[in-house]
Amino acid sequence: MLLTNTWTLVLAAMATTSENPTPFEWYKLLISSFGPGLTTALLVGLFSFFFNRVLERQKRTHAEELLNIGSNLNKSLQEKLETDRSERAELLEHLRRDIQDTLASRARRAEYLRTQVTSLYGPLAFLLESTAIRHKCATDMIDAVTHLNSTLDGQPSNHLAKEKKAKLHGTIEKYLTLAIENTSTTLSLLKSNWGWLDENDRPTITDFMRNADRIDTETKTTDDYSHVAIIYELTISGKAVLAPPGINAGTLAAYFRTRLNEKQQELSGLTGSPIQAKAIEKLAS
Repeated sequence: MLLTNTWTLVLAAMATTSENPTPFEWYKLLISSFGPGLTTALLVGLFSFFFNRVLERQKRTHAEELLNIGSNLNKSLQEKLETDRSERAELLEHLRRDIQDTLASRARRAEYLRTQVTSLYGPLAFLLESTAIRHKCATDMIDAVTHLNSTLDGQPSNHLAKEKKAKLHGTIEKYLTLAIENTSTTLSLLKSNWGWLDENDRPTITDFMRNADRIDTETKTTDDYSHVAIIYELTISGKAVLAPPGINAGTLAAYFRTRLNEKQQELSGLTGSPIQAKAIEKLAS
């Protein structure tokens, strides 16, 4: 475009000059023809040069800024990752310690329960169950004799002979003696393993021991029990002065059967399956 305009000017200038132009006229013709084009080209070139330099400078500046932003972002991300990694490691360490403490606590509780069951609650439940069974055998025999006597009442020829009655009462006494022996064994067990008894079970046991001592003292060591038994019958305002001693063996056996079952279930829950226990220990290690 620039060359087309220039040649147009040259042709126009040549048309206006004389037929034999002087060198000066040629110089003037060339200057007037090519001067504006060269000036324009120079200006455009200079503008393009400086514009490209500005662009290059801005590109370098933007590139440096982008590098700085990328570097800062990468540094920030690294710091964030390090912080997160540190916090995660700390949390895992706390979790591991908590699991270890929990496992140690469960192990201590399991060992305590195991000792309670084997040293006290298991044997105690057995002795009380056995006492209840022997006491039931005695009361069943008493009820049978009483029923038989009432059935044969009014038939003198069919009354139980004294010898047979003595044998029946002797059998009843044997069952009662076995129950009393169990009570004595139970007291010995409590004496040697009292420390393993739970606090909330002590009122039941102390009531059992009080009645056992009363039975032993008031029925076995008294020369004339009938004189002592009178006090159970005396009343003041319709109430007995002193209730006779007695142990409800069945109720006591049922109570400690339940307590033994509770401890066994708790112990089973603490120990769990071997696979589960190994998994927890591996997590804590």
